[in-house]
Amino acid sequence: MIRLILAALGLVLGLVAGGLSVSALSVVGTDDVTETAPLTLDSAAHGIVFNQGLVPFEQTTATVHVKAPEGNEVFLGTANGVDATSYLTGVAHEEITSVEFPQALGHRFVAGDTTPKSSAQSRDWWLDTSTGPEVSTTFEVGPDSPQNMVVVLPADMTSTLEGAQVWATMSTDGVFGFSILGLAIALLLIGVAIFLFLHWRNSRPGVRRRRRARARAAAEEGVGARSPATSATAGVRGPGQRDRRSSARRGRSFAALVLVPAFAVAGCTPLPVAQPHTPILTPAERPAVREGEAAAFLERYNWVLDEALSGGSWDVDTTMYGPLLERTRAEMAIAEAGGSEASAVPFAQVSAGGPVFSEYPMWFFAFAEPTPDSENVQVMLATRESAADDWKVPQALFIPRDQMPVLLADGAGGVEPAPKSHVATAEKVRAQLEEYLETGKVAELDGVTIEYPTNAFTSFREYVEEFTGEDSDFDSVDVQCTPYAGFDFSQYALSTESGSIAVGEMRCSITFSVLPDFALDLGEQIDAVMTTGDEGNIVTINTSLPLFINVGSDDVVRVSSPDWFLLSAETREG
Repeated sequence: MIRLILAALGLVLGLVAGGLSVSALSVVGTDDVTETAPLTLDSAAHGIVFNQGLVPFEQTTATVHVKAPEGNEVFLGTANGVDATSYLTGVAHEEITSVEFPQALGHRFVAGDTTPKSSAQSRDWWLDTSTGPEVSTTFEVGPDSPQNMVVVLPADMTSTLEGAQVWATMSTDGVFGFSILGLAIALLLIGVAIFLFLHWRNSRPGVRRRRRARARAAAEEGVGARSPATSATAGVRGPGQRDRRSSARRGRSFAALVLVPAFAVAGCTPLPVAQPHTPILTPAERPAVREGEAAAFLERYNWVLDEALSGGSWDVDTTMYGPLLERTRAEMAIAEAGGSEASAVPFAQVSAGGPVFSEYPMWFFAFAEPTPDSENVQVMLATRESAADDWKVPQALFIPRDQMPVLLADGAGGVEPAPKSHVATAEKVRAQLEEYLETGKVAELDGVTIEYPTNAFTSFREYVEEFTGEDSDFDSVDVQCTPYAGFDFSQYALSTESGSIAVGEMRCSITFSVLPDFALDLGEQIDAVMTTGDEGNIVTINTSLPLFINVGSDDVVRVSSPDWFLLSAETREG
């Protein structure tokens, strides 16, 4: 019975090995590369997106090829899925949905606008790019390979990809050789199965009895009668019987020797060639800022700011917005009125960190050191609404070097957001600071100790007291302070090695009145930011105090600010 089982097993393995070999040969042929049929776009698509994780193989490389319509060029870029998805949102494009060799690529049309919000060439998040009439990109495939997106767009952003061709190829080095080996093993297994089946068939009891009967009949007809010597040895086993038992043992050993390696070759152990693999697409995610990106952004930021400050250009809203933009424009107006020329501060070293995101918007904190031994370090918050937008800075300020935190990145390159308790702590900071700036009194708070390493807040109070002193000619001085309302800073806070950090801004207005016939000279700086005429006996001065909040593990909150800044001024009759 063991021979029959081994014969059946060998036949099954032979058929499986032969089927797999023939299937592999039908896909790859005799070459070392297999490819899909070209897909020709006949729609008004402005882009093509191809997820690298769709290739149903592993342990090999695949290549996406694109041929532009006659006389045109195409742009090909590789990007993280978060960036590619955001960039193509609302843009008409073709999405590759399946890859089957050697059939054509599966696809679907996604309706939308004809062009993206910004040109592909201007984006800084591409991992790799190329442009030309025919372009391609090669990548590794498999469950452990990155699932980036291949994005194709017309080099001329005003045109479409109608008439473009796209196809995929895959390296199949070694598959042809292993397929031939598989066919050889299949034939060997089938041959062994036939041999074992015939051996089992001939060894059944009924067959043996008929064979012995035929042998006796033949012996009687040929000899007639046995000699005494023959009769004497009739009951003794001859060497032929022992040979048959040894032959059976050798047959079983031979079958085991052939079938055990066959299991391995038939698929019980992996082969060092392209292997089929069911695609499993994983959600894309990426850290807000990758290595080198923060330094590149700050270089552009400084260039734009320096051009604006030194050349008199007011076009700084391409790199900043919110409270920082308002403060910068006020500083530019004061510098212009005083005939001075400001410039951006160069940086020698930049460090940055932000959370890991699965979608836009994104943000990160950057710390820029003017020199390795500078006393102050600039901290800035940068945000990005979508992949089609640029990074912009709503807040930037200088802090003492000893207040610069240590950011700890995880394996994905991201920094954990601050715990929810940070928001409550920041609210207590705001409440105490608001009261101090308005009245000069420091409120006692339960559960938190607040320190102020810089003198910006006391400097502001000294300025206010110039209007409220006994020798002052001003009357009805009123100070109102409140957090900046045009930007929610509570959504942007990071964990650090010793606690958490955030930035913010306080806005304070100083309102006072003078006698109607009083000649008022507020100085050159206030005149530079005056938004009304100089008539009127009630004056309001609006100021800005940028904040850096550093919550330590010692339950001490340290609030820093480089200075207070004039924003605007106005007069009215009262």
